[in-house]
Order: sequence, then C-alpha cells, then structure tokens
Amino acid sequence: MSFVNLNGKIFHTVEELQNDNDFISLDSKTQQLLMSSLTGQQPEVQTTNIVPASVSPRQFRTALVLSGFSLSDIDSFIANLPSPQKELAKIAWEYSIEIHRDNDLLTQMAPMLGFTSEQLDQLFILASTL
Repeated sequence: MSFVNLNGKIFHTVEELQNDNDFISLDSKTQQLLMSSLTGQQPEVQTTNIVPASVSPRQFRTALVLSGFSLSDIDSFIANLPSPQKELAKIAWEYSIEIHRDNDLLTQMAPMLGFTSEQLDQLFILASTL
C-alpha cells in the first residue's frame, strides 16, 4: 500500500493529502509529485528528456523518495555492501556535493537497487526538476 509522509503526517489517499494545509501550501509541481507517489503513476514532468550530467544530493534524494525509495533503505543497502565498496559508497552518499550520472559506483549499484539504465536516466531527469 502506498503512502506519503508529509511533515510527519502519513497520507494513504490523494483526497486526504489534498485536504492538508501543508500540502495546499506547496507549489503545484511538488503537489503533483506527491500525488503521483500515492497513485503509482509517473509524475508528468515537463522536460526536454535530456539526462543531466549531475544533480545535487538534495535533488537526487528527493527524486528517490518520490520514486518510492526510503532513505533508510539506501542506508541499509550501503551497510550490507562488502568492504571497501561499503566505505566508498558511504563516503559518496554522505559527502558528495554533486551526484554524477556516469559515476562508476552509481552505475554498479543501480541494478542492485532495481534500476535499469533507462530508469536511472529518468530519476536524474526528475531530480533535475526538483
């Protein structure tokens, strides 16, 4: 079952979400992304479909959450990697000032997280709009 966590409040339906004051105060793009998380439909993102070379960690993490991933899931995934990959991934996840699409570690980890190359491209496109 899908849900959205907005400012510590859990919403299970679009109707509940649309009636919340915190939701109402958000810009329309963010509202659409949150609603798409509940409905399971891909958000309508106006882009030129050009995959950005990099995005900020905030943009990347936001796109992951809006795509249904929990940040704690990513932390757990990293914690279960073998050394030294675990330490390198942890450093990259915690201290990068940019997330590069062509990063070798990201390219290797994406399939383990269930992302195809095309889905990772879409994640970067989405992230660039946030």
